Amino acid sequence: MTKPFFISTLIFISFSVYSQSSLPDNFKIGDFVEVYSRDSLKIYFNCTGTIVDKKCASFYRIGKMDTTIVNFAGEFHDFDINGNIYFKASMTNNSIEGYAYYYFKNGKVSEEGNFKNNTRTGKWKYYYPSGETEKLYSYESDEPIVLEAYKKDGTATVINGNGEIHTEFRNYKQCSSFETWGKLVNGKKNGKWTFSNINASLPIASETYQDGVFINGTSNNYIYTENPKIKLSKFYPNENLNLVENSLGCPGESGIFFWEYDGNNLTSSFYPKLQKEVNRNKTKLKNQWIVVGIKIDKSNLIQEINLASSINDTDLENTIYYTIKKMKSWKAALINAKPIDSNIYFSILVDNNQIIIIPDYIHNNR
Repeated sequence: MTKPFFISTLIFISFSVYSQSSLPDNFKIGDFVEVYSRDSLKIYFNCTGTIVDKKCASFYRIGKMDTTIVNFAGEFHDFDINGNIYFKASMTNNSIEGYAYYYFKNGKVSEEGNFKNNTRTGKWKYYYPSGETEKLYSYESDEPIVLEAYKKDGTATVINGNGEIHTEFRNYKQCSSFETWGKLVNGKKNGKWTFSNINASLPIASETYQDGVFINGTSNNYIYTENPKIKLSKFYPNENLNLVENSLGCPGESGIFFWEYDGNNLTSSFYPKLQKEVNRNKTKLKNQWIVVGIKIDKSNLIQEINLASSINDTDLENTIYYTIKKMKSWKAALINAKPIDSNIYFSILVDNNQIIIIPDYIHNNR
């Protein structure tokens, strides 16, 4: 499958259950996606990079929609939930490219460096909130080389890649950070390294390295020789966003039951059935994306269907709208056993004359 197409001259068409009318330039899908000025988006994400309601978001992104890909294009900005600038970078051809900045809440730069093909490259400089240099990394692969490191008072602890460092890291899709410390030789981990939860009284584990190569680790008297835990950099959700569909509820929130269709979850029922129905289309189609929003009320009824075609293909929009409208076997989402009004967001790709329901495609091609 080729990369998804997302044209910047996006024109949005809105349909209610009872009538059909054009949407204004500014509108929302639930409380997690906002479209405004015809070609700009504001989307809320949690600490793993998943689209969520504003109430449980960690940050939001504002930027222009890409002209050919379902993503942001050009310079974009991420803000923390209080509206403080958090991350500034540029997107080209579905990848973060060029110089980028992360920020502290006080507005000072926390780290800066270059991206190439969505990957950190070259030298990255990290700072304390005071503005003093904390460390200097060189990214030649996923694991950076440590060039320099300093205490808050400016005392150097690593010079020319040699010395000791005490720093933080966060593994993939983890929201909480760990702290780690150990010796460096030529910028690489060497000897015994320890890691722990931040401010914990006891370490979680220790690992041994030789010239950056993991030898073994020990945790609770258990010795492991594969899958080392310690990293030198963090997982950043800003660099790993999921733009396919939204999540209902907040991470760790209990008492939530998701939408059902025909007595089953959407992945097992609604998306496959919708895919089967749209496969009946025999007309020649142009490549495009259609963004879909469905509001299901607490009475198990569709209140609204929103569709956004990247090329303003109104015929296909109407086809999908009426296909969804006829699908009536919904069960509303529940919170603490009580049905609620809620919104579903997902995307459809038309590629090489095939209509592809993206969540269904991903589920079948894992």
